[in-house]
Amino acid sequence: MADFSIVGTRYGRIDGKDKATGRAKYINDLNFPGMLYGKILRSPYFHARIVHIDTTRAEKLIGVRAVATVEDTPKKKYGSYRSGVKDELIFAQEKVRYVGDEVAAVAAIDEETAYEALSLIRVEYEELPGVFHPEEAIKPGAPKVHDEVENNIVSHAVTLRGDIEKGFKEADLILEDRFETPLQIHAYLEPVGCIAAWDSNGKLTLWAPSQNPSWSRFIYAEALDVPMGKLRVVQTFIGGAFGGKLEQKQYLIAAILARKARRPVKIVNSRDEEFQTSMPRVPMVIYLKMGVKKKGLLTAKEHRIYADNGAYTKYATAVLNLGTYRVDGLYRLQNIRNENYLVYTNKVPTSAFRGFGNPQITFAVESMLDQLAEGIGMDALELRMHNAAEAGDVTAHGFQYVSCGLKECLQKTAEAIGWESKRGGKNIRRGVGISATSHVCGNRSFFPLFDGATAYARVDEGGQVKILTGEVEVGQGLLTAYAAICAEEMGIPISEVTVEPPDTDIAPFGLGTWGDRGTFIGGSAVKLAAADAKKQILEVGAEMLEANVSDLDCQEGKVFVKGSPHKSILFEEVASAAVYRRGGSPVMGKGTFIPASELADETRYGNISGTYAFGAQTAEVEVNEETGEVRILQIAAAHDVGQAINITTTEGQIEGATVQGMGYALAEEVQYEQGVMLTPNFLYYRIPTSLDAPPMKTFLVKTVDPGPFGAKGVAEPAMTPTAPAIANAIYDAIGVRIKDLPITPQKVLAALAKKK
Repeated sequence: MADFSIVGTRYGRIDGKDKATGRAKYINDLNFPGMLYGKILRSPYFHARIVHIDTTRAEKLIGVRAVATVEDTPKKKYGSYRSGVKDELIFAQEKVRYVGDEVAAVAAIDEETAYEALSLIRVEYEELPGVFHPEEAIKPGAPKVHDEVENNIVSHAVTLRGDIEKGFKEADLILEDRFETPLQIHAYLEPVGCIAAWDSNGKLTLWAPSQNPSWSRFIYAEALDVPMGKLRVVQTFIGGAFGGKLEQKQYLIAAILARKARRPVKIVNSRDEEFQTSMPRVPMVIYLKMGVKKKGLLTAKEHRIYADNGAYTKYATAVLNLGTYRVDGLYRLQNIRNENYLVYTNKVPTSAFRGFGNPQITFAVESMLDQLAEGIGMDALELRMHNAAEAGDVTAHGFQYVSCGLKECLQKTAEAIGWESKRGGKNIRRGVGISATSHVCGNRSFFPLFDGATAYARVDEGGQVKILTGEVEVGQGLLTAYAAICAEEMGIPISEVTVEPPDTDIAPFGLGTWGDRGTFIGGSAVKLAAADAKKQILEVGAEMLEANVSDLDCQEGKVFVKGSPHKSILFEEVASAAVYRRGGSPVMGKGTFIPASELADETRYGNISGTYAFGAQTAEVEVNEETGEVRILQIAAAHDVGQAINITTTEGQIEGATVQGMGYALAEEVQYEQGVMLTPNFLYYRIPTSLDAPPMKTFLVKTVDPGPFGAKGVAEPAMTPTAPAIANAIYDAIGVRIKDLPITPQKVLAALAKKK
């Protein structure tokens, strides 16, 4: 690996001071002249017919400027760009389908008046029976969430690879089991919010903490029935996202109210609204069957999944289909049958969440790998090493692995936890477990129109470089990574680089933050833009130094002749000359990166990503057999990141994701009783805090990769292996396997009682 001056070292975030001092302005910090406050009236019923809505009293309340229902909208059904399903209106029409469904909204001069106005809206409902679990919802005669959809099945897909029957015939051991994963809330610190305003020319501007400002305009334009050119999205600081801040309906509601009131309207969710409406992780029931030979070769894998879509279709279609076959490339499996059902229920719509379907199926597969290893008398680590993918592999689904550090990840994390000395219940009530993961770095199939990114590097007369891109910082440190990539490429200090958040009127079209594409794809575009700008700077420097361009370079903020560093000019002097000689035009470098990926075919076969990330984690736990409490003693995580752009933030991503995975494993679950959420806030829904974080050992595995300076993503795969590693460690400790997350003390005690 090459040595770099900035890349691969530790340095502070470029937005760190603003965030630490409070200068960073989040959506709730923004206020515009004449701005109104919007609030949404939501359904108290999980399923009911709307008989009548009376907004008269609310409209007459002093201070109310607008009241809106479905009658104030275009009444055009819309859906996420990827799902292909359009089943939702801006407000409910005819009936509501979950507790929290949007029925009406108001805009008033302050929040108190808006809340009072909501209390004055009268809605007459006729209650209907509901369905709350996907396996119940598909049964004949079950209540229909959408009247036109038979058996509540949103989508059904089957993927076949190799010869599944032959694969199972070759197996010496075949296991079948059922696993279940829960509804998990994103639990970011900043609730969803936005400000909407229309100008006199009929153009809508949305200020919002959006993960996909450019792409979201497709959905907003369709739902509002406005030309996309009349819709601008300005991204504000984001206080966490994890997939939960893709398209949000409240942006559309704010736009409807703002148009009716002819004033800017701000809507910010309460924490209860966040829990009830913020599109959490897709729960899945997974029936898994796998076969293995005595010597440890995996021969076949078959699954059938029933996934809970909730009441409307967001990104659950893609989560289910993309996430559940991604795991198949982790090991050298060739005989595969995957069957997926996405099912409507009368619960909150589910969607994207860190890992995008991978945590659910990985929990099942990695748990069963331990069961298979035990069944053939092989160590669980050895079984994984025997089957692990390697660089150069082409998977059963067509993924082409240019780089792959999976085996090194497995070895490093096992060594760090003391695998050989602790495995096998030598120390009663303590155990260790291991799990692995793989993930895409971008996904050509997710946005069929194109994959890639464009960035501009603008150099002004003072030598300051500004990066413009449509890719999005969501708190993970992406702006800092882009600044570092630019500074490294141009040979200038990182302090001389700023990165602007996306504004769709100014920035190039970007696909946003999802699928671990930000560093690999967006960073590659930034590197190309910086290289283009540097080339132009050196051309002017060649004139000033009376040298050939090929003889020049730039390092530490100086343009100099190679081999004669004393013959140099400050970068800012060259930049100034470049601007003035061009009549005031700044140096503008442009970079467009399109990865070597392809659209999957109709059978879902294809190399959908330009590169793939890998990782492994081990966990050591202690289980209290009297209380059922599980205490995590330590976790070791090794992730193939290619080349870390910033060691500190890369380690932070892994550690933060691991703690989130701990919550998924042991505590986090949105609980319902007959369609009513029992855990609508942090009082009842517990997430791990810094006090719960165990000692962690983090390893960054380097591989030779085509990303910017060799970098690839880590944010999503870093969460995926945590839960199965913990589940496997619990089994190692006490000999009971919990197959439905989260693994609560009650479940542990029940399993121990059953064992006895």
